[in-house]
Amino acid sequence: MAPADIPLAQDTWSESTVTEEDLLQMVADGVLPEQPIIGWRAASGEDFPTPNTEEIVVFESFFYRGFGLPTGSFFRGLLHFYGIELVHLNPNSILHIATFIHFCEGFLGIHPHFDLFRSLFILKPYSSVAGGAGFQLRPGKSSLYLGLHLCGSLKGWARRWFYVSNPEPALVPYRGLRPLPRDCWGSLPSPRALRQVNQLYEMIEERKRAGVTGLSVVASFVNRRVHPIKERVNLGYEFSGVGDPTRESDAEWTAESLVGRLKPLFANDVVFCTEGHPLAFSLQRPADEVTLHPVFRFSDLSE
Repeated sequence: MAPADIPLAQDTWSESTVTEEDLLQMVADGVLPEQPIIGWRAASGEDFPTPNTEEIVVFESFFYRGFGLPTGSFFRGLLHFYGIELVHLNPNSILHIATFIHFCEGFLGIHPHFDLFRSLFILKPYSSVAGGAGFQLRPGKSSLYLGLHLCGSLKGWARRWFYVSNPEPALVPYRGLRPLPRDCWGSLPSPRALRQVNQLYEMIEERKRAGVTGLSVVASFVNRRVHPIKERVNLGYEFSGVGDPTRESDAEWTAESLVGRLKPLFANDVVFCTEGHPLAFSLQRPADEVTLHPVFRFSDLSE
């Protein structure tokens, strides 16, 4: 039996602690649609997933890191290319993907670029709830990309799973199988593709010199209340403001509440500051009209 065909042991999972009250709080936080829209169902007390045919298994922390359903083509393409399921990923992998998507759309003015992603990240197996895998920056690539000092202590996240419906375009249903490492997990794009990637690296360096950081990119999509991984009618550079249909909530942020949402995502403390970072592109702010806006910085470690 091939490794990918080996069912996950039931004890690989931890008993779910997600209650209906928790899901209602996610709705109130503006990260999860109401139950009639997405068909969520609590799994509190269940030792391992037993989803219905039309359901998938999801983790609470994913929705606070830019995940939403149905997912966009870039995210579905990643899962297909690397041969993994949603449950094989961890929260920081979700945040890496969401940040990359929003950076491409909102700060480079392009669609998420697959070869750029492959040149920056590798997929590595790790011991987890679903015998999973996680995206990490390739060695030596941190200087070419954004500083993302993500929280390394995510205690208890694996117990925060529940069910949602699987709307079209659907994800691969939960199968309970271990991911099988492939050569593509660490492979680079072709030399021809890398020529364009190198041009994009030059654009990234320009944005970094202008003040764009990993923190400012995450703060941007959280502030917009947009889930970059979700299928959206408007991409980041087409965002139309408070009335944009891609927003998950109409609620306005205060500086304090936005900092509170960002803090759990990073290893270093996040504070509001008056130093300007470039705002993301939008319909009102096209690529040649980026202005500065007070956002956030790390209190003890600069990006």
